[in-house]
Amino acid sequence: MPKKRGKERKSIWPFLKGLGGFVRGAFSVLLSIVFLVLILGGVGGGTPKGNIAVIPIHGVITGTSVPFGETVGSDQVVGWLQEANNSEGYKAILLDINSPGGSPVASAEIADMIHRIDKPVIAVIRESGASGAYWIASATDKIFANKMSLTGSIGVTAASLAFPGLIADYNITYRRLVAGKYKDAGSPFKEMTDEEEALYDHLLTQLYDEFVAVVAKNRDMSVEEVEELATGFVYLGAEAKELGLVDELGTKQDAIDYLAKEIGEQPDIAEFAPQPSLMDAFAGASAKAFYALGKGMSSSFDQSLSLELR
Repeated sequence: MPKKRGKERKSIWPFLKGLGGFVRGAFSVLLSIVFLVLILGGVGGGTPKGNIAVIPIHGVITGTSVPFGETVGSDQVVGWLQEANNSEGYKAILLDINSPGGSPVASAEIADMIHRIDKPVIAVIRESGASGAYWIASATDKIFANKMSLTGSIGVTAASLAFPGLIADYNITYRRLVAGKYKDAGSPFKEMTDEEEALYDHLLTQLYDEFVAVVAKNRDMSVEEVEELATGFVYLGAEAKELGLVDELGTKQDAIDYLAKEIGEQPDIAEFAPQPSLMDAFAGASAKAFYALGKGMSSSFDQSLSLELR
């Protein structure tokens, strides 16, 4: 008589085998991305050679550079400006601007560095040089802009999501546990009080007044003149020239030709660009891969308003 067999247990091996195959496949994809970065973009590269340093300010302006992100970090731009200023080979600097603005602190850091440079520094606004990007451009000796570019947008914005009504509809309780009266001001889980809103309005007004004062000083205009233009909306380059916000209408090549005359030499362009390390390449590829997998999902909510020059 055959022995009675107990209940058979399912083997975990097929699952582990499948998981291993997935991990190997994902790792191969990441390595392929890194390899393409190395081939197409290069790693390292050193200092570009030439007599006119062209420094890009492309994307949203932030405090810290992110590999392969659509942002530009003030840390990187300030480093480039210092390098261009300290090197005897560079006779002039051109800021190639295509940015909607960004962090007030990051914009101010770049502008402050420009004021320390003892060489000609000019800016060219191609498609967009608005808000924080215009703050930076105003610090230069001369601003060129495409006549169809968007510039100006002198103002400050802040925004936050709030859904206390949705919480109430689903009978969810928000327990307020804070040390500090205004610590959760701007929390999406409750309505903002009139007092909290007044505090944020005060912050915005302070930033706005500083922005206006900086532009007035940089552009040799009165505060009252800038306030008239500081509606927060953009101007086309052609109108911006009429209003005194830019100096010349033209292209990047026009700006280069101008600098060539200023330094009295044939232009030899040194294009600065981010040069990712191998670890940057891998980190950037990994971040993009995992972002794609989790796109559309949010794991946390910022409980404060974000103040931006955009």
